[in-house]
Amino acid sequence: MNEKIVLFLLLIAAGGFAACALQENTVEPSTHPEVCGTAQEVLDKNLEAIGGMERIRNVKTMTIKGSYGSTLLPSGQEMTLYLKRPDMMKQDSTFRVLLCNGDRIVYNNGGTMVRLPAENLKDIRYRVGFYHDCFSLLKWEAAFPTAELLEIKQYGPLKQYVIRFAGAESGQDILAYVDAETFLVDRLVYTVPHPDARELKVVNQLRDYRTFDGIRIPTRVVFDKVGWEAGPNHLLIQEVELNSSLDDALFESADIDFGNISREGGSIKGEIFGLMDGTPLTNVRAQDLTPIGVRDKDWVNIQVNDTSMKVRLLYDIQRSPMEVKPEQLYLCGYPISGFPRLMLMDPGGNAIDRIPCKAGDHIVISKAEGGE
Repeated sequence: MNEKIVLFLLLIAAGGFAACALQENTVEPSTHPEVCGTAQEVLDKNLEAIGGMERIRNVKTMTIKGSYGSTLLPSGQEMTLYLKRPDMMKQDSTFRVLLCNGDRIVYNNGGTMVRLPAENLKDIRYRVGFYHDCFSLLKWEAAFPTAELLEIKQYGPLKQYVIRFAGAESGQDILAYVDAETFLVDRLVYTVPHPDARELKVVNQLRDYRTFDGIRIPTRVVFDKVGWEAGPNHLLIQEVELNSSLDDALFESADIDFGNISREGGSIKGEIFGLMDGTPLTNVRAQDLTPIGVRDKDWVNIQVNDTSMKVRLLYDIQRSPMEVKPEQLYLCGYPISGFPRLMLMDPGGNAIDRIPCKAGDHIVISKAEGGE
C-alpha cells in the first residue's frame, strides 16, 4: 500500500463525532474541480497538514502520556504509551499493560497474564490508538490495501472528504472524515461486533490538535458507541515526547509490581496502589479476603493511616444497584469491566474526602459484625 496512506492512519485509529445537527448535503468531487478529486490528493494534503513526510520519517520513538476517562470517571486513569520502530508498543495504565513486540502480544490485566495470538494484531490496530499507525509499527498496510474517496459532505458551511479504507485483513471498512479546509481528520466511523449479535456503530472524534516538534497530533479523542447504554469514553493527551531513548528491554516484559499483600491474624494488609477520580485503588483482590472469612456483601473494617471505618464489600457494584446507598462508602470491584482489584468508592462523592490517602499508603481490612 502507498506509504502516504499508511501515514494517514495516524489520525484515524481513534477519535469520533456521534452526530451532526447541521443539514448534510453531498457534493460530487468530479463536478467541483477546485476541490480534491481523489483519495491520494486528500492524503497528500493531510500529510502536509500534520507535518510532512520527512519530519515523520525522522521520528523513531514516541512517548505519550495522558489519561483515559468516561462519563462516570471524568479524569480517569493515567496512561503512558511507548512506541518504537519498527514494531514495538507498550501501553501502561492502572493495573493493566498491553505489550506488542513483533508478533508477540501480551496483556496483563491486574496480574492475570494473557498471551494473545498474532492474528489479534488486526484487532489492536483498530482499538489501541492512532499514534503508532503513522510509523507503520503495527503494519497498517496489511489491513488497509485501498483508499477510496467516496464523496464530499456539506454540513452547512463546512465541507468534509469521506475516505473509505477497505479492511482486507479484518473485513472491516473504516470511514475517515477529513476537513476540507484544514485537511485534518475530524472523525472515524466503523462497526464492531456486539454480544447480542448486532453490529455496533462506533463514531470517534479527534479534537484539540497540538504541535509537538513540528508534528500535529490530536490531544482529545472521544470514543462513542452509538446506541450503547454507557456514555462515551475519552482519551486526553498531556505530553508527547519524540525520539527519546527507549531501550528494547522496555518492550520485553508486561509485569506489574502490585506491592505486598500479607495476612496478620484476622486481617489483610495491603496498599493503596493509586488514585482514580477521587477513588483509592487497592492492590487487594476479593479472593485475598476469603482466608479471613469475608464474603460478598459482608461488612468489613478498614483502616488507612489514622482513619478507620466500617464499609460494605460488594464484589460487583455495577450489578448490585439495590445494595448501594449514595451516602455509604464501599469496598468494591468492577467484574463486568474486568477491573481486577478492590477500590474504595463513595457513590455520592470522592472517597478520598472520607479516607485521605495517597499511593503507597497501607490499608488494613478485617471482618466486621453487622452493619447499617
